[in-house]
Amino acid sequence: MQVKRLGFPIASVFLLAACGQSADKPIDERSAIIAPIASGEMVIKFQIGEQDPRDWTITPELSPDTLVFECPMGETIPVTFETDVETRTIPMTLEQDSLQFDVIVNENIVALTELKCIEEIVRYTGDFSADRPTAGDYERDIEPILETYFDERGPGAIVSIVEDDRILLEAAIGYDNIEAQTRRQVSEAFDIASVSKEFTAISILQLVEQGKLSLEDPLSTFFADLPNGDQITLHHMLTHTHGLSQIRTGEGFDDTVPRDLDVALGHIRSQGAKFAPGERYDYGNTSYYLLAMIAERVSGIDRETYVTENLFGPAGMTESTFIADDPDSKRRVGAYNELDGAHVPRTFDNYLPNAVGQGDIVSTFRDMRRWQRAVSDGTLISPEMFALAVAPKQLNDGSQIERGYGFFYGEVDGELIIYNTGDFFTHTRQLYMPSRDLSIMVNTNATPQYDSGQSSIVWLQIVGKVLNRQKLTIFGDEIDLNDL
Repeated sequence: MQVKRLGFPIASVFLLAACGQSADKPIDERSAIIAPIASGEMVIKFQIGEQDPRDWTITPELSPDTLVFECPMGETIPVTFETDVETRTIPMTLEQDSLQFDVIVNENIVALTELKCIEEIVRYTGDFSADRPTAGDYERDIEPILETYFDERGPGAIVSIVEDDRILLEAAIGYDNIEAQTRRQVSEAFDIASVSKEFTAISILQLVEQGKLSLEDPLSTFFADLPNGDQITLHHMLTHTHGLSQIRTGEGFDDTVPRDLDVALGHIRSQGAKFAPGERYDYGNTSYYLLAMIAERVSGIDRETYVTENLFGPAGMTESTFIADDPDSKRRVGAYNELDGAHVPRTFDNYLPNAVGQGDIVSTFRDMRRWQRAVSDGTLISPEMFALAVAPKQLNDGSQIERGYGFFYGEVDGELIIYNTGDFFTHTRQLYMPSRDLSIMVNTNATPQYDSGQSSIVWLQIVGKVLNRQKLTIFGDEIDLNDL
């Protein structure tokens, strides 16, 4: 089941960043079955209440693919699906609980879909203004946020706020291992998940600066017969605008066994292109897996050796390693799913080395702080290349995306910020403001049953306290931190 949780009545794109965590779940026998919805495309539109319409990617291998949203008691929430064939509005209430229906694509692909109402989730609200009594007192400011979302008796979170080598706050709440009754520690290692893509991007940019690659190199230079391979460039791969299908959605794909590159390329070829290069932004793992393979081929050394010698070493990252070196989570924090009020260990059947280039690194706050500085101060790439990496990127129609080469980017009061999220076993959120040498990082090892956006909300409310702002523009949307 893939849970896509959206609050009501807000419209927060950042919640989608936490989508994609799957867990086995039987079909809910309490769900009513309604008539199927027809579509001619794999991406359709949905709208909850008065929120802005969003894209929904049909995912047949998830059964059911579940959309979870909050329903105020006694209210009816209209949920509208719009395809190229029909438009359907489905009224939902908390008392109704859930509904299931098939989405039928081109009359032959069937995806079981579920709508589920949940009670409204408690959120922190408070004063984010610069003249609040607690401004600058980060412990008093941020402790109430953590206590709103985490219980000392369950899994929790760690927080690090550092500016110009001054530790403004280090905080921890909850357990890193419930069974052993060990507490979370700010110094502990955790999987950084998709933040690992930053390391892949910097590897490619280093090879570009060495003249071994060009951002305009076509994908066909490295892999034959891929869809649109002559038109897709490394620029498209770095910005998730390539249009290739996701490896994991290929028929017969098995991520529980070691991934063979030729087999993976076969899955990509068999699915064809989703759209023309540069036509739209479509986040995923395919491109960064292939970029890691390109870096290996061009550099002549394997991923782990390259990253260790050319990234970890120069950046002074002495506490970082790879998730494949710790398959049993003995050196990194444990992770837990919430299930009907209980906390159960969060596990995956994935063969962990398959996360190469996409989610393969284990690190610490100290090392990630060193990484943020080394990326932006000229240690790993030139200042000119860093500026290019975080410069505005555009689609073919001229519209701007917030994704650079490996990073999200934006501005606060005219100052550049770079940020990223990662979700695998744990959930990592980080933001860096180079002009202030300001780093704000959060890692949570709790995955709520329905509130998949929790880690992003905690992080952003902490960012708001540090920057004295109740409203932030993040992932292209302006959000009110008291209306989440």
